[in-house]
Amino acid sequence: MEHATFRLAELIDDLAGRLSAQADDRSVELLLTMPVSLPDRLTGDADWLLRALADIAQRVIDGAQSGEVVIRVEECGRKDGVLSLQFVVLHPGSDADPVVLPASFHFEASEDGAALAVGGVPLRGRRALIVDDNALVARTLGDMARDLGLQVEIAADGWDALRAATLARQAGRPFDLIFVDWRMPGMDGVSCARQLRGHAGATAPILVMATGFGGEEAVAQAKLQRVDIQDVLVKPVTPDRLVRASLAALRARPAASPTASPAATATRAGRRFDGLHLLLVEDNPISQELALDLLQRAGAKVSLAAHGREALDALSTVLFDGVLMDLQMPVMDGLEATRLIRANPRWHGLPIIAMTAAGLASDRDRVLAAGMNDHVPKPIDAEKLFAALARCVRPDRNGGSTPLPVFAPAAPPAGTDPMQHLPGIDVAIGRASTMGNERLYRRLLLKFRDAQHDIPERLEAAWSAGDKPAARRLAHDLAGVSGTLGAQRVHLAARAIEVICAGEGDAEALPGLLEDARQALAPVMAGLRGLPEE
Repeated sequence: MEHATFRLAELIDDLAGRLSAQADDRSVELLLTMPVSLPDRLTGDADWLLRALADIAQRVIDGAQSGEVVIRVEECGRKDGVLSLQFVVLHPGSDADPVVLPASFHFEASEDGAALAVGGVPLRGRRALIVDDNALVARTLGDMARDLGLQVEIAADGWDALRAATLARQAGRPFDLIFVDWRMPGMDGVSCARQLRGHAGATAPILVMATGFGGEEAVAQAKLQRVDIQDVLVKPVTPDRLVRASLAALRARPAASPTASPAATATRAGRRFDGLHLLLVEDNPISQELALDLLQRAGAKVSLAAHGREALDALSTVLFDGVLMDLQMPVMDGLEATRLIRANPRWHGLPIIAMTAAGLASDRDRVLAAGMNDHVPKPIDAEKLFAALARCVRPDRNGGSTPLPVFAPAAPPAGTDPMQHLPGIDVAIGRASTMGNERLYRRLLLKFRDAQHDIPERLEAAWSAGDKPAARRLAHDLAGVSGTLGAQRVHLAARAIEVICAGEGDAEALPGLLEDARQALAPVMAGLRGLPEE
């Protein structure tokens, strides 16, 4: 056994670096928990400890294949300058027993010996938002941040983060730090950062959380889309990494711009598309109207097709600059239509952008296999839509962009706003989705009330009749539209239903999810029935 002084934080960082590639390859989320009060400088055999922990963790990761693997550091006691630690490696939810390594180290009480506790003092009282769709990851990171003195709120996805950031800013208590997971379904971390900067008006430093390998891709994506992120916080997050990244971000905090409205900030990030003639292939009337409004205000001319067969007919008679193609449509879906388009040499170079539920891995793979150039998520994200058009249809060769005209009518004062207390609807998200167009938002809410009130029943009937494609289309429509309008509980339930209808989830969970959708939809529809017409 070697005996030398080492930093526990550095050893844990080294361990995480050794394991991150293996965990990433197996779609395993690697988590670490350790008390922030541990002495940071210890004396013992660091090489032996690192090799033993790496060997144990690698075997557990190999056995896990998916889900999470947790490395837990626990203090067992201190006596006469000797610290006893227990290292536990486990795969939550599995039948395998946790693997435990007992080990003891000498330590000396000194100023350096409590680096984490000291480092946490500047963070005490700061407000932080943690955005991660993995509940265990979010809870683990939240506990660590609270131990360091941060006041923490958790958001389950990008839309939830927009809601939290908007409400915090309106209440005069904006977040000081925002941590966003890069890989999230529906809205990834870079897209979430862009939305937070624009629609939610967040000025806090944003740190994207990613593995060491994914971090480079996240940074590249952020630069490509001109998204302001402060740094990448490498996962698994350790207390030491969290402290250092947070303090560095706070020191470099950008100045706030209180006069810029959320809609004005969002539109300044966009581009104009004057002269472009686009074909929008979409069967849902609410999604049609929203996309039409956004694209026409950006200068584009837009023609409509309700399904793939109509798209082929339109392409045979009109020369288009690009196609926006929904995937889930009756008669002919977007994938089949794209394959037929690509089979015709006349349309070989025609840009086709898919509009898809980005959380479904199978959709992303099939989009590329069918020959599409890019994809944007549903609910429709205006800035992501514009960025995809700029990349595929009109590349920005000069490195600049022409601002969109600001269309940002102020929301009515709180006392006179008929939409302020609509149950089950976060109007801040809906207004952000429509880029401040109050008339359009109200019109879409009324269409949603009239067209979507009985979707759970129609969906259940389609599933019972064995028509899974129809059930998936209904879930797809409900998820996309409800998320756009701010009906978040409905959106989450519908998204989970769509996953099952796509064959990527447990079908036995469908009845419960349909009931969740009904319960979430009921107060929304009750509130919208009282919303006055224009």
